[in-house]
Amino acid sequence: MFAHNRVKIHGYSRLLADLGTYTPTHFLMTSKNILDVTSYGKVRGAEFNIPPRVKKPENYHIMHIYLAGQWYECTRLLEKKAALLASLDVAVLQTYVLEGCSGSRILAAMHGSSTLRCAAGCGS
Repeated sequence: MFAHNRVKIHGYSRLLADLGTYTPTHFLMTSKNILDVTSYGKVRGAEFNIPPRVKKPENYHIMHIYLAGQWYECTRLLEKKAALLASLDVAVLQTYVLEGCSGSRILAAMHGSSTLRCAAGCGS
């Protein structure tokens, strides 16, 4: 058992080496069908996490994407009745963005390759 004030949870990052047949513009436009996507602006390199800009962040899944030299904040309202694992931000990213961007599942051909990498605790 650990006291809540003695535990630090690190961010969880996904690095996508390429977008396959998607251009950055097409990837963003497709993501906007699933998420609210807004330009974030500059991110200070000294920060451990990227602070959310959405009002009432406790009501949203929040993901930040760095694409074509710009940061974006992507949000999706929390689903009140979602299963525990399905309610994680990383599950929403995987299910609705990385797999959902294409009817043929953009990652289907990428699993097991070097295209998708996990970067646990990776700095921004």
